[in-house]
Amino acid sequence: MKFEIFFITLSIVGWANANDTLCHEGQRTEFTCTTSHGKIVSICSVSTEAANGGLIYLFGKKNKIEMNFVGAAPNHTIYYEVLPTYGGSDERMWFDSGDYRYVIYSQNGRSSGEYYDRAGVYINKGGRLISNVKCNDESHFRSEDFLNTLEVRKSGVQ
Repeated sequence: MKFEIFFITLSIVGWANANDTLCHEGQRTEFTCTTSHGKIVSICSVSTEAANGGLIYLFGKKNKIEMNFVGAAPNHTIYYEVLPTYGGSDERMWFDSGDYRYVIYSQNGRSSGEYYDRAGVYINKGGRLISNVKCNDESHFRSEDFLNTLEVRKSGVQ
């Protein structure tokens, strides 16, 4: 009985989190999370001819998008990498916009015997960290598979 209640609760929580996305119909949510300020970070994949197949980074609320970055647009590149950690992984996707670098991260593993699972966005300016927007929930990139079908370059964070 406890297992059934846990499973139902987990399904409801998973469904609720899946609806907290800024992606639109016809776009696939590859990453999404809600911050402590009630804002949403979403990465959407698109495969339409108009979008040229690529990724869209969105930040804000459903009724007010504060930042929109399209990865397949000319002169824009989104980078991605997965680094193994002790008992987990560190996934990062990043792009540059003017003097700023936005690094969307999902990290999990073990440190000092404790399990951690965290996600968010590092914002750098001129190579210096100026903000770490943390997600409230455990958020992960869907999979590396979607990156293999899009125009996304894999590389190391510089």
